[in-house]
Formats: sequence, structure tokens, C-alpha cells
Amino acid sequence: MIIAIFISVLIFCIIAYLICSINFAVIFTKIFAHTDVREHGSGNAGMTNVMRTAGKTLGILTFLGDFLKGTVAVILGKYLFLKFAEVLVQIFDKNPNAFVGAENYLNPDIVGFLMGVFCLLGHMFPIYFGFKGGKGVSTIVGSAAAYSPFTALISFIVFLVSVFTSKIVSISSIIAVSVAIPLSYIFFDKSGEYILFGTHQALVAAILMAVMSGMVILKHHENIKRLIKGEEKKFSVKKEG
Repeated sequence: MIIAIFISVLIFCIIAYLICSINFAVIFTKIFAHTDVREHGSGNAGMTNVMRTAGKTLGILTFLGDFLKGTVAVILGKYLFLKFAEVLVQIFDKNPNAFVGAENYLNPDIVGFLMGVFCLLGHMFPIYFGFKGGKGVSTIVGSAAAYSPFTALISFIVFLVSVFTSKIVSISSIIAVSVAIPLSYIFFDKSGEYILFGTHQALVAAILMAVMSGMVILKHHENIKRLIKGEEKKFSVKKEG
């Protein structure tokens, strides 16, 4: 039974990676701007570089696409994981009642956090686009929105306030994903009893959020170097038309 559950986790994480390997920055700029955003500006396949390269409209579409793919992937885990695991357990054990009690083994929200990690891996290293993707800010917010809406909302507000005051997207992104770590612990749904991780469910969720935030921050290493030197550019949008 335990093996079947962990195989189910692995399958869902792979699904999350494949879904989030769909890079809307590359797709939209190739279709509508007839170019590859990775060949311009910072070379990053994300919302900010799309806005600087192809304008606000494509930038907003990119944000929505990257946000929603993270949300969709994690929602699949939250609401379909247990059903899929049940089928797999029954196949392994060849017993229609084999899953009785197994639904209390692994919290689907923890699976959602794990899928969030693989969402970021897909966005940053997309298999469909030569493993060259974006920095994951929109995707981590979308993933967080699926398993912890308040975490996503507050982090997004922090991001907007920081951008408004500093006009620097990179430092605002780093601050927002850092704030998400304690928030994911505070707002984690602590109801229900699960065997794996026991009373430490919220701590595990915060650790997984820290992994995701760390991935995003590491992806900003060039921005951090420029910030230290005082050379980081302020946010600007290419005029359309």
C-alpha cells in the first residue's frame, strides 16, 4: 500500500512538471511578437522580460498563463491524488478494500506543496523549450493560491507594495517569496489526522515552501549581483503599437 501511495506521488509530481513546462512567455512572444523573449533583455522567459520586450498586454497574458498553470497543477494534486492513489492501491493489492484507512496516510495538501516544487522545476527548466525557462515568481504564486490562498494573496500584496515603492521587480519578488515561508505555516490547514509527518504537517509545508522560495531566489542570482552593485534596472514597460 505504501509503495502504491508513493508511486502516486511521483506520478503527480511528474504531471506537475510537464504541465508547468508549458512556457507562456516563449509561446506568446513567438506567436504575437514573432520573436523569442529569451533572445532579448535579460534573457528570462517571464512576465517582466515580456513586458519590456513585447509590451504590457503580452506581459499580463504571460503572468496569467504562468499563474494558472501552477494553480491547475496543484489543484489536480489536492482533489485527484487520493482517488488516483486508491485505484493504484487496489491494483497493487488486488483487493477492493485495500485503501481503507490509507486516505489518512498522506495529506493531499502536502502533495500539493510537493507538486509546487515540481511546477517550479518545470517552469525554470521546461522540457519543451530546451530546459531554458523563467524564474518562477508567477508560478509559485499560482501554486500557492491553490493550497494556501491567504499565503498567495498576502505575498502578492507585499510584491505590489514593494514594486510601487522601489520600482525594482527582482527585490520585490525576493521579498514576496521570502514572506510566503512563514505565511504557509500560519495558514496551513491543520485539521485532520495524517499518519505521515503526524503533527508536523504545517512545518513540512513551510519547509517545502522554503525550498520553492530558495529556488526562485537562486534564479535571481544575477539580479542579486546587480542589486549589490547598485546596477539593477528599475521596472519599465515597452510601449505598444
